[in-house]
Amino acid sequence: MLKMKSILFFLPALMLVHVLTAQTIAIASDKSILTSKQRTFAAEYLQETKQAFFNALEGLTEEQLKFKAKDEKWCILDCAEHIALAERTLAGVVQKQLLEPADSLKFKKLKMTEKKIISRLTFRLIKVKAPEVIKPTGQFKSIDDIKHAFMNQRDSTINYVLMTQAPLHYHYWKHPATGVIDLYQTLILMSAHTQRHILQILEVKKNAKFPRTANP
Repeated sequence: MLKMKSILFFLPALMLVHVLTAQTIAIASDKSILTSKQRTFAAEYLQETKQAFFNALEGLTEEQLKFKAKDEKWCILDCAEHIALAERTLAGVVQKQLLEPADSLKFKKLKMTEKKIISRLTFRLIKVKAPEVIKPTGQFKSIDDIKHAFMNQRDSTINYVLMTQAPLHYHYWKHPATGVIDLYQTLILMSAHTQRHILQILEVKKNAKFPRTANP
């Protein structure tokens, strides 16, 4: 009798272990969920381009921020605002597309890879017209406001990448520069987009007429 009671006492615990183990195996085998390697790559790329963004803006004067090589070209302030607006918009795309039905079949047909996304976005000779919603229009009061907006969203995205169990690989949308991509690839694109416009900022700095010192 005592032996039977002991077995009954441990049975719920054993059942719980079985359920948790089954859930862990299901998550590990679910191709819609990010792998540990994917999380690490995305988080490190997001962190790397975040730091590069701040490095590119470090110590710039108001004159330097607003310098334009030509009237139709973006200044560094424009580039920074565009990066911050795109950051917020792309994060919104991820959350919006997760509300749509998941599709495992489309995942097998994706032509775009993470490597191709990075290559295409950071190749500056390929020009893409910015959508109206992320065009710089002076929405921020200062460069500091832009930095804070970008940092807050980027830190939130990094944390999301590390923690989410959402089926990012089974949800998609069409980006004008890459075509159809899944939501994990969207997070990679977010970093590549930042990198693209950091390169643009560096191009502005290299202009022969770029102000080297502040005006008196």
